[in-house]
Amino acid sequence: MITDAGPIATDGAGGRGHRHFGRFGLLALEGKSRRTMAWRVHDPRRGAVMLLVLPRERPPDADRCRAWQDAVRRAARLDHPRLAPVVEVDRVGTWPYALYAAGTMPTWAQRLRGEAPVPAEAARMVAAAAEGLACAHDGGIAHHDLQAHLVLVGDDDEPRIVGLGTGAAADGAARATAPLTHVEALQLQAQRAAAEADVLALGLLLHGALAGGPALDEPDIGLQIDRLPPHGREGVRLPWRASRPVPEALRAIVNRATDRQPRQRYRSARGLQRALEGFLQADGITGGGPIAVVLERMHAAGVLPAAPGAAERVARLAAMDRERAHDLADIVLQDLALSFELLRWVNSAKLRDLHMAGHGPVLTVRRAIALIGL
Repeated sequence: MITDAGPIATDGAGGRGHRHFGRFGLLALEGKSRRTMAWRVHDPRRGAVMLLVLPRERPPDADRCRAWQDAVRRAARLDHPRLAPVVEVDRVGTWPYALYAAGTMPTWAQRLRGEAPVPAEAARMVAAAAEGLACAHDGGIAHHDLQAHLVLVGDDDEPRIVGLGTGAAADGAARATAPLTHVEALQLQAQRAAAEADVLALGLLLHGALAGGPALDEPDIGLQIDRLPPHGREGVRLPWRASRPVPEALRAIVNRATDRQPRQRYRSARGLQRALEGFLQADGITGGGPIAVVLERMHAAGVLPAAPGAAERVARLAAMDRERAHDLADIVLQDLALSFELLRWVNSAKLRDLHMAGHGPVLTVRRAIALIGL
């Protein structure tokens, strides 16, 4: 029996049967952190499968229970396609909960249990989630407990964040005893810190998706944050041997989002969103298509695919061994893969001829052909 999930009743003799939380039939525990937990439930009132989010620990009194509900209701006023709408905010006894329409939509955690996502796809989803968080932060609302099990992935592969504001109770309790003259300043400071923690949590979610596992082998994002500066002393860097090759530009974005120096991290969700969208646009991956295939080949094999008609070009080059380098270059330049390989091999070669000492790298296809021939 799970004892930290509140007033759970069990049907059937000997405690064997279906478990219930109020009117909801509990189907599966989607995930839990030190602050919240999420259950996949069946709602008999609506006749549908929903997602139930509730605090990990029961509020100590009715005032704290009411404060939790008020925080979720404030967050529920936000309207954004990347923020899942709240269907119901209520309580069972003194145990509050928030209800979201989920159906068969998997969570981000479930999505990662299967095949690792393509880096560009992971970047696109996190950029979309950052757009939703930026809207919430602009409205003065932070998530406080962004976790992989609190992000739903729709059939359109678009993320929908749930549980906005459900982790705020712990932060609010810490300020309850502050003098009234300092409440406003403390609220502004806490709001800014919570927003930055949300951005760091997004970076850690992306890190886990690309690395093939959670950072620091800790599934709770909140506990990961506590082990990073300024609270802890550990560091997080994307490993070089990831489940899929990660483009260098994306690797730099992820490592900056989780940098050991808090000042080097992205300070806002919109900043992280723009960085990821810039990466997607620069690499031409946003629209997919043939460019995405070529880039995937480059990252996986390190070479460009040969252009059509390669055999004919090779035959022509073989018959031009006494032609000028300019004429050879005209043929070579028709194949980008061949041009790239010529430049790479010549530029990386260590020229030991003393007569070549002092010369810089080879920067033209004509010079490459003149040096290495056919």
